[in-house]
Amino acid sequence: MSKNSIAAVGQVGEVLAELFPMLRPQWSAAWLEFREIGTHREGLFVFEVDGGRYTNDVPAQLMDQLSEVRQLTCGPGGSTWFECKAELNPAKPGHYETDFIYREPAWVKQPEAGDYLAEAERMELPVWFLHKMATAS
Repeated sequence: MSKNSIAAVGQVGEVLAELFPMLRPQWSAAWLEFREIGTHREGLFVFEVDGGRYTNDVPAQLMDQLSEVRQLTCGPGGSTWFECKAELNPAKPGHYETDFIYREPAWVKQPEAGDYLAEAERMELPVWFLHKMATAS
């Protein structure tokens, strides 16, 4: 794992620490979802308590921090992930698992064509992105 990857995972942990107070007592599962392309960003903090699921929007300053994580993990040609998921487990206090996902995410709200174009300007394009560009109007 590179130094940038280690730093990125650490920053995700900092975001989770800021979100932790949102949890209700007796939570059974919790996770962070962050997706970004161009200027389109989605951030959700989800947790389960007694069979109910609660979804909170990630505050803007934490969304900015997650965007920084994305920039920190850029590879050659500017390629990077489009979705980050981080999962907390109440049975493992202080432990979390982070997954950086490079395929197209399941967007809550579909990004605008301009978001795909903005992303294209800063990176080499993956195959799914090229297909989206071909069908953009």
